[in-house]
Amino acid sequence: MSIRSDLIVGWCPGALRPMKSGDGLIVRVRPRFSRLSLVQLETLGLAAQRFGDGNLYLSNRANVQIRGVSAEEHATLLDVLAVANLIDSDPRIEAVRNIMVSPAVGLSAHAELAAGLVAKLEDALARDEALYQLPGKFGTAVQEGDEIDPASASDVTFLVSQDQIAMVLEGASCRAILFGNTRDATDGFVAVAGAFLRLRRAQPAIRRMRDAVATLGMDAVSKEAGFSQAAHGIRAANRPAPVGDLGGAYGIGFAFGEVAQAALGELTGLMRQDCIAEAALSPHRALVFAVHDREKAALQELSVRIGGITDPNDIRLRVHGCPGSPACLRGTVEARRDAEAVMHALSPATFPKGTIHISGCEKLCAYPHSADITAIGGNGRYTVTGPGPEPRIGVSGAELAAVIAELAGAA
Repeated sequence: MSIRSDLIVGWCPGALRPMKSGDGLIVRVRPRFSRLSLVQLETLGLAAQRFGDGNLYLSNRANVQIRGVSAEEHATLLDVLAVANLIDSDPRIEAVRNIMVSPAVGLSAHAELAAGLVAKLEDALARDEALYQLPGKFGTAVQEGDEIDPASASDVTFLVSQDQIAMVLEGASCRAILFGNTRDATDGFVAVAGAFLRLRRAQPAIRRMRDAVATLGMDAVSKEAGFSQAAHGIRAANRPAPVGDLGGAYGIGFAFGEVAQAALGELTGLMRQDCIAEAALSPHRALVFAVHDREKAALQELSVRIGGITDPNDIRLRVHGCPGSPACLRGTVEARRDAEAVMHALSPATFPKGTIHISGCEKLCAYPHSADITAIGGNGRYTVTGPGPEPRIGVSGAELAAVIAELAGAA
């Protein structure tokens, strides 16, 4: 497959339209149903070795990235990904097919219903060219149960349960529009997405669904979409990261989402040996495997060898950082290096809960939610906000760990 790359700095990348960065192209793969078969995972690993820096990177959107791809080899990489059914045929469809499915959905009694919903959503996004105008970061999430997990939510989030499908808009998580089947839920999504686009054209400051809800209110957005009223009573509850023993599954997280070449080789080798057919991706930068006790024990041993994360309270899952300079052209600070120093400076005792986000620039790519402590790079220094009324301005990389440790103690 040969499709022209759109090498725009700052682009929300895909595979067909990658983003140029300081270490080459970032090629992002959006797995369907947030699942990767063993063959697809092996293909991505081999592609990262041949075309990228050798590692895979799990994103906060439950996607997989290959970094360091050259422009000259991009078309050949696409051919490899196409054989494994890992890319779309049209970059416009790829750009809007941002559907994130919680790993818990595939393990629940609602898996078949959710799969039908996802298939209909993908079809609607592909067929309705008006929806191609949705922003590149506009996303849809599918969860299960009657409580929404804010950490795995998106612009539009569906909660699938036994007797209904609830659609929740970001910024109004306590209210929902209710549907009785997947067709009506899909039609509802198309109506809400169309309403968002009309509101955005009228008020360009609206960039995401949360902006529309904050500016106009949930009732106004619902009315624009043709819904008379949204129901109350949807609860929000943060769920632990899906790592360790999950009952019918086992999850392994990775610091900053980076799966090293050697670690991936061991992981896929174990999957093939123990007939583990697929891995589900979580926005917590984790891989989740539907397995039984024997395979759980093997995955636990493997996670120790490869430095994987199996404790949902592990500080490494709560510190988020982008690569920063020099890997990112926008970064003026070495965010990843500084984030690692912050992790070493903290412990569960000094920072037992909460999140920290260290970003190389104001785009805040590494973590889409509000963090308890945020450090934003600019002109080679950080502005740090956290507990207390005043931000810390002009913090150097060498000072950052100490400053954040102080703020963490006050949190």
